[in-house]
Amino acid sequence: VEAAITEAAYQTLYALYPKQRELFTQTRNNFIKLVRGDSSDNAGINKGILVGKLLALTILESRSSDNSQNQGTYKLINQTGYHQPDPTHPDQPFLSPRWGTVTPFVIQSGSQFRASNTVGNTLAGRRQFLRSEKYISDYNEVVSLGTRNSQTRTADQTEVGIFWGYDGAPKLGVPPRLYNQVVRVIAIKKNNTLQQNAQLFAFVNYAMADAGISAWETKYYYELWRPILGVRQGSPTTRAIPNWLPLGAPADGGGDNFTPPFPSYVSGHSTFGSAAFEMLRLFYGTDQFQFQFQSDEYNGATKDSITGRVRPNRTRSYERFSQAEEENFLSRIYLGVHWRIDQEEGRTMGRKIAKYIYDKLT
Repeated sequence: VEAAITEAAYQTLYALYPKQRELFTQTRNNFIKLVRGDSSDNAGINKGILVGKLLALTILESRSSDNSQNQGTYKLINQTGYHQPDPTHPDQPFLSPRWGTVTPFVIQSGSQFRASNTVGNTLAGRRQFLRSEKYISDYNEVVSLGTRNSQTRTADQTEVGIFWGYDGAPKLGVPPRLYNQVVRVIAIKKNNTLQQNAQLFAFVNYAMADAGISAWETKYYYELWRPILGVRQGSPTTRAIPNWLPLGAPADGGGDNFTPPFPSYVSGHSTFGSAAFEMLRLFYGTDQFQFQFQSDEYNGATKDSITGRVRPNRTRSYERFSQAEEENFLSRIYLGVHWRIDQEEGRTMGRKIAKYIYDKLT
């Protein structure tokens, strides 16, 4: 089994990232050497390698026409309340406007769990939302807690915002890597069997894959502007603060912090994260679990782009999966890159997707 898993991982990684073949090959060979050292069944190991390769190639072939290569183009709607590039990074592209059309792994379509129409998907609907008490409340919250030099955001809230970042910086990657790291910590502490790990990581990553497709479908369906635009431009019910800056998604030594290059509603972090944490609750049958986690945003090596200093080691402790999920939820508000409604609807979407997939596969 170990040989099959190793070979399946190798074939998949090589297909997706061919430039790193040398690294993958060396790692694969080291793993196979360890497996052979623990077993006298060389014939069984060789069969495992073959099975892993065949499974990987079969799955890769099944995804060859899933529309993931169709990045598409994005046409701006030059109206109040609609997505525009981060004005502090005017050359920012529009990331994957067609990702919502990718064939999902388990759910039926990217629109199956589309978020509610609260923000409006017409000009009239958007104007109505911008006049709503909900929008005013979300605006006031992000100005209070998400401003770069906020006087109301606590040091712990700032740490939470950055801790759950993983906004694509080198050596950190993107949110699914973060949540896989969390799941790995939990699986180790739970003393999972090999079979339990295979099932858990498959379920979590199916959920996150379909959560990403669903979130991007919703993002480009509603095209809601980000706080940096909403605060700077103002609305009929909120004041404009022309030079407002959020704390921003951490660039981690790669330039100034930024607002991510895609619409605000719903939050990818919230959708990915809640899909992962809901799957953990379903898999283990409980929300109660004590664990600690150290983010690579605070690993004693990652440099903060605003202060120019290397951030210290930080480990945060949790009593429940939902406690970590809530931190992940709030983190994007503390960074000033999302409205609360993005987080709320993303959480709902992620949980629904995880439940659907769990029920479908068990």
